[in-house]
Formats: sequence, structure tokens, C-alpha cells
Amino acid sequence: MGRRAGHPEQAAFSATCDSGSCLTLMTDRRGRVLHFGAEAERLSGYGAEEVVGRPIWEVLVAEDQRAAVAAAFGRRRPRVAPAVVDWVTRDGRRRSIAWATRELPDGPEPGRLLFTGTDLTEQRLARGLLTSVLDADSGLAILGVDTSGTLTFVSPGAERLLGRSAHDLVGTPCTDLHDPADLVARARELGDADPREALLGAVRHGVPRERRDWLLRRGDGSTMTAAVTVSAMRDGLGRVTGFLLHPQDVTAERRAQEHLESALATERDAVGRLQALDEARNEFVTTVSHELRTPLSNILGYAEVLLEDEVDELTPAQRRVVERVNRNAERLHRQVQDLLLLTAVDAGTFVPDRAPVTLSEVVGKALDQLGPETRDRVDVDLGDGDTTVLGDGPRLVGVVRGLVDNALKFSDDQDLVHVHVRRDGSERVLEVADSGVGIPRAEQQHLFQRFFRCAGARTIAAQGLGLGLAVTAAVVAAHDGHVVIDSDEGSGTRVVVRLPSDAAVA
Repeated sequence: MGRRAGHPEQAAFSATCDSGSCLTLMTDRRGRVLHFGAEAERLSGYGAEEVVGRPIWEVLVAEDQRAAVAAAFGRRRPRVAPAVVDWVTRDGRRRSIAWATRELPDGPEPGRLLFTGTDLTEQRLARGLLTSVLDADSGLAILGVDTSGTLTFVSPGAERLLGRSAHDLVGTPCTDLHDPADLVARARELGDADPREALLGAVRHGVPRERRDWLLRRGDGSTMTAAVTVSAMRDGLGRVTGFLLHPQDVTAERRAQEHLESALATERDAVGRLQALDEARNEFVTTVSHELRTPLSNILGYAEVLLEDEVDELTPAQRRVVERVNRNAERLHRQVQDLLLLTAVDAGTFVPDRAPVTLSEVVGKALDQLGPETRDRVDVDLGDGDTTVLGDGPRLVGVVRGLVDNALKFSDDQDLVHVHVRRDGSERVLEVADSGVGIPRAEQQHLFQRFFRCAGARTIAAQGLGLGLAVTAAVVAAHDGHVVIDSDEGSGTRVVVRLPSDAAVA
């Protein structure tokens, strides 16, 4: 409690001051403390008995300010205007106190001065920290704007970013930083006829923290795209007193983004054109294939009639010509069938007709389609186990025929092609191996692509459209199987087809 409570009026005054949280003290005209309030005791760490009766500057005032405070009380009429004086607490901490002084009317002790104080220490520390951050020579760009849109401070980083000094910017409207055309466009977006009002409206109404792109002008007249973050500054009562703007130059990033978006749009357009071309190609292939099927069937039919034993009017030379016509027509017919099958695969309409069939039967039927000369070049090992699968017999025969044809085509005439059928757990395995030219490793990833022909095929001018392995992969996949190719250039090729057994499918 404050001292000097002996006089009733003084005691009442002391009780009133000590009942609240206000920082109060009373002195006479010479600066001698008459009353030291409870809040003053708490803040300073000194008891009233240590302070009352002594000049205020002796105990509380910081040493570097004592002379000035003593001089103020030494005047004929002490200064009573507000002033900030630093106290030093008992534990040595320095507190900044803003004092308001009022001269009390004459009472038991004439000439009394009443001091009421506000502790500004935390506020000054916070302000000093903010000032240090804003004045730091760093790349951080910060602009201060009041609620009318006027720039109040500019950090060194903002000076460098904008190419303009704080001296030139402080006190000017923040709209002067913006590109006029950009402001007009943004005003249209916000439905405001006045571009400046469109920008300042958000400031005046205290929008929440946001980040958006603006086009800002540099000191040299050039423009940049800046992503600006806006944060509201508030006073102790929560009222908006201004805004902090944090602009970042994102010109390069936005240009890169625009280039990327343009490239993506170009790519999407190209993909669309390719899809249209692919659809047109499929439609063309389907149409041509259907148109070829009928005449090819007629050619094959007439060739078979001419080659029958009952027809003996053909000379040996004529028979050889008809046999060649028949072989080429069969090859063309198989290619047409391949094209139609792949078209059905693309359309999602290809579904194999499944029935139990052994791979031994499939291999036998495929080899029956070969001529005597080529049949002698195929070494067959059908194994001794059950090789039954649930599959489309004719389609699987076509797979074997295509793999054997490829192996024969890319091998020397004296080399054998090996066909092996076996069981492997729940799978049935077909292997076709040759010792021919092989396939370069770099080309193997393209083998199942349609119309792809490896370098070896082009070198030996082998016939074909490059559809064989694509058809093989499609048929095997439709049977829930898969194909693996193992090959090295100059060392031959081994193709392994794995299919689930009929029991596994069931």
C-alpha cells in the first residue's frame, strides 16, 4: 500500500488509487514521492516504504534520464505534459512508461502532482522488432498501407523489387504501383466502374488474408507479375488500422506456366488429331478388309478347284503358277483376318470362342498348313503331359502358325525351328525357338506394336505388314495368358506363350 495515509483525505485518495490496476504515484513540486500505488509497487518491485519521501529519480528513473527528470522538477513550475520515462526495476529490467501529469488542487499538502502511467515496454519491443525486420537489408519485400490506400512504409527489399525508393513511394496511393490496364480489367471482374475503388475497396473493408497476382510497374516503366499477399494490421481493440502487402515477383514462373499450358494445349490438340486419324485408319482398314474378303475367297476357291487331282488339264508350269497364286491369296487372306481381329480388339468386341483343346492338337493343325519343304524344317516336342486349355482352337492355330512362319522366315534354310509344348504347374506352355538373325535389344520394346518391322526384316526384305506379334499378343491376352520374347542379335529368338489350363480357367 502507498504511505502517507494518516490524513483522512490522503487515506481516501490512496485507497482509491490502490483499488484499481492503474499505475499511479504522487509527488510534491520538488519530486519527492508522496504516494506510491500498488500497481507501481508490482511493476517496479519496490515497496512504497522504499520510495515514499525520496526524490523519484533517485530510485526509479534510469541513470541516463535522471538529470533531465530532476531538471524538470527544478523548474519554478514543473512540466505537467505527457512524457515517456524509463524505469529500472529492482531486478534491473528497463521499462518504458508513458506518464500523464495533473496538478491536484490544494489539499493537506499543496502543490501535489498526480502521475498516471502506461507501460509501453512490450509495445515498443514489438514495434522495434517490426522496424528491424522492415529495415533489414534482405530480399523480403513489405509495403505498409493505411485504410485509405496510402503507402506508409516501404522495406529495402520492396525498394529493390520495385526499383523505386521509399522516399518517393511513402505518402503516395498504392494504386500508382499498378498497371492501369490491369486495374481496369480487374475492376471489370469485381463489377466496379472505378479501377481505383475496385482495388481500395478490399483494403477499406478489411478483407481476410489472401494472395493473388497483380501487374505492378517498376521504376523504369517495365512491368512484372507479382503475387501479393495481403494481411490486415489491427490495434488492441481489433480494429483494422492498415495492411501489410508482401509482393513476390513471379513473372518467370507465370511465363513458364503459360508456356506449359500452351504446350499441353498443343499436345491435347495433337492427341485429338491422332485419335481422329486412328479412328479414320481403323474405319479404312475395316472397310478395305471387308471389301477384300469376298474376292479373296473367290480366288482361293478357284485355286483349290484348279489344284484338285481331278483337274488334269494343267501343265506343270501352269500348276506352279496356280500354287503360287493360292499361297499368296492365303497369305493375303490371313493378313485381312489379322486386320479385322485387331479392329475388333480396338472396339472391344473381340471375344474368343472357348472350348477344351490341347496344345498338341493346335500345333499339329498349324504344321499341317505348312508345305512339305518347310514342314521338314520344324522339330516338334509335344511332351507327354496333359496340355489342355480352354481356348479358341482356330485362333490358337493362327498364333502357332504365325510364330513358326516368323521363325522360318528369319532363319537359314538349313536351320531347324524347335516347337516345344509342356506343362508348368497350372499353366500350359508353348515355345517356338530358332537360331536365326535375332532381334536387337533396342527394338524389342516395339515388337508388339502394330506395323512395326525390325531391322532384320527390312534387311532380308521379308514379306509381311508387321502385324503378326501384335495379333499373337492380342489373342493370348484374350485367353488370359501372356507372351515373352527372349532374343539377342545374331543368336536367334525364343518366344514363350503361357496359357492357363482348362481347370485353372474353370
